[in-house]
Amino acid sequence: MSSYKLIIGLILIVIVLGLSLTAVYFLQNGFVVQAVTPDYSTAQSLVTATGEVRLISEAKITAPSSGIIERVLISAGDLVEEG
Repeated sequence: MSSYKLIIGLILIVIVLGLSLTAVYFLQNGFVVQAVTPDYSTAQSLVTATGEVRLISEAKITAPSSGIIERVLISAGDLVEEG
């Protein structure tokens, strides 16, 4: 009976550690949010733990009927204002 408790306890510890490491990873690296704006363009933003939003890339559909997509890549460092 006690061996079952030990196994269940170890499994719970592994699950908690896994969730903790996942949370730490997302807090350090942020997570990607993709949004579609009303003018048929999409923007990917990186949301960091401090709530700062950095634009990773933006894709604008210039002609929705033909499906031609212009892609503009912007470095996250270019958007940080100094001062």
